[in-house]
Amino acid sequence: MTFDTKAADVQTCPRGSLMASRFGGLCLIAIAGTAGASEFEPTVSVGVTNTDNVTLAPVRQESANVLLFRPGFTYTQDSSKLTADVAYRMDAYRYKERSENKVYNLLNADISFGMVPDRLFLDFGGSRSQTTLDPEGTIAFDNLAITSNRVNRDDLYAGPSFQVPVGDDVLVNGDFRRTWVRYGDELSAVGTLKDYESDAAGLSVDNYRKGVGLSWAARYVYQNVDYGLPLVSPYRYQQAYAELGYWVGEGTRLFVAAGKESPWDRPLDSTLSDTFWEAGVARQAGERFRAELAVGDRSFGSSWRGKLDYDFNRGTVALSYNETPTTSANDRFSGTGLLDPEQPNDYLFRAGSAERYIAKRLEWSLNLKWERYDFTVSLFDESRNDRTQVNGAPLANEQQSGANLSAAWRPGSRTELHVRAMRADRKFADGKESNLAATTAGVTYRLGRQMRLSFELERREQAAQTAALSYRENLASVVFVHTF
Repeated sequence: MTFDTKAADVQTCPRGSLMASRFGGLCLIAIAGTAGASEFEPTVSVGVTNTDNVTLAPVRQESANVLLFRPGFTYTQDSSKLTADVAYRMDAYRYKERSENKVYNLLNADISFGMVPDRLFLDFGGSRSQTTLDPEGTIAFDNLAITSNRVNRDDLYAGPSFQVPVGDDVLVNGDFRRTWVRYGDELSAVGTLKDYESDAAGLSVDNYRKGVGLSWAARYVYQNVDYGLPLVSPYRYQQAYAELGYWVGEGTRLFVAAGKESPWDRPLDSTLSDTFWEAGVARQAGERFRAELAVGDRSFGSSWRGKLDYDFNRGTVALSYNETPTTSANDRFSGTGLLDPEQPNDYLFRAGSAERYIAKRLEWSLNLKWERYDFTVSLFDESRNDRTQVNGAPLANEQQSGANLSAAWRPGSRTELHVRAMRADRKFADGKESNLAATTAGVTYRLGRQMRLSFELERREQAAQTAALSYRENLASVVFVHTF
């Protein structure tokens, strides 16, 4: 297998490369300056994929045999001085019939350096990913398809955090994080996507560690996003409140909270001028069960939130619902998924957009694991209400929902059979709807402790009201993986 780097369409940019090199240097300095148990695991994958629709065309599909080369590594460390989770992968494709190459870099890194162990930390990290330009266009499931609806994105963040105990019961927490987002390509359709920066800060003090009698807390939250766009004001949001509660039993706390926050109906006013309140109950039983439920009235109207996490012998279950005022720049699902393969995608994300909305999102996941069987399912449903441009110009609401399912069976010590399925339904502001779906079946055979061979069949499709945006793609892949 050969890749002609002179002819390769390498999906990088000088500015993004410079940021990545600076970030990589910071990671190496932090890792080299600490000692502790760590794991470094490099891998290399090579294989071939046959696709009957490499350009995701609705008609006159183009088939292709694609050679793939995927080197990568994961690094983890957990010590008093450094906690690190880093994953990198390069996706290199050789399109045989086209005599073309494409190379993509993917990175996820979360690092916390203990400047004062257990008290003061420097948190930094970032990601290199490929994201969709227009969610209403043709969506590719990964980097293999040839499409113009994709752009490189670099996210870097850094900032301090601290936690300081005061006496036996009180804990003071604080953090500040600045995030830089850079898009890597100049595209004829949209021009140069503007880079932007965002700040997030928080300060809190509480006596939750007491666990009996009266509980109290005070918190402050600040968010700021500078979109880098002319005539577009930054997005700013503040919230400050006090909470009183009482432990009614071991691990169970009732509470009420009230305070001030930025007014949602006045987007250019970020002062603490609107009142809000909420009341709820929190429950924790050891390390296995955690739950919290609260209802109240916010600056945007009545709201409720809830969260439940339960770890049991054979797996975990998690359920959450939240109603949050936010902006499109605070995209929680922009990573590559290298560190968290179950991380949900944002199928409504628009690169370079500047809007605000109330995100009402429900998520549920279940993971089961036995000696020979694994099963995972996750669901999400999100509506984006009261959408406006950052300057207040109204936009119509949007919705997305979806599900992911995976199951594996190991009939022997070397063989694993697996199936995966996903579906995402979207409704856009103009009333148009679009659905994405994929099903995969495959088998993996271990050739040794460090080598495995896999074969997969997959069907991918997009169904849209516009025929030009609908497609089907069938793929067959054979991949050899070596872990060092």
